[in-house]
Amino acid sequence: MLATPEDLIDKYRGNTDVSVYRSGEAHVIEFGRQNISVKVTVPDEVLEWFVDVHQSGQLVAQDWCDYCGYDQTPIEDLTRDMAEEVDQFLARLLATKLRVTQRDKTWIFGRKKSILESLDGGGWRQAVPFL
Repeated sequence: MLATPEDLIDKYRGNTDVSVYRSGEAHVIEFGRQNISVKVTVPDEVLEWFVDVHQSGQLVAQDWCDYCGYDQTPIEDLTRDMAEEVDQFLARLLATKLRVTQRDKTWIFGRKKSILESLDGGGWRQAVPFL
């Protein structure tokens, strides 16, 4: 069980399938497959994380998740929840095939909205944006 975002960073720092580095006030965990790259940014001082998906060098999907201010959950629980959820997200994407698809009916700024999908249990599952 991961207790903190620092535990998460330490876990992935030793993984040869990803790149872990500092960027300003955050750690970044990044990996790529074929023409798809996934970048997860975990800020140092706030309980939130961001994901950017690039295809052929172009940003195609992104999302973020935060963990504070919604109820009275203790900060230690929120910290652990965030570290575990980022770990589960990364582990799932690293273990499966990925593809970028476009939604037929969702348009953003004049173009179809792209989504990152992972192949889980024989079917494609939306990964980014989060559900």
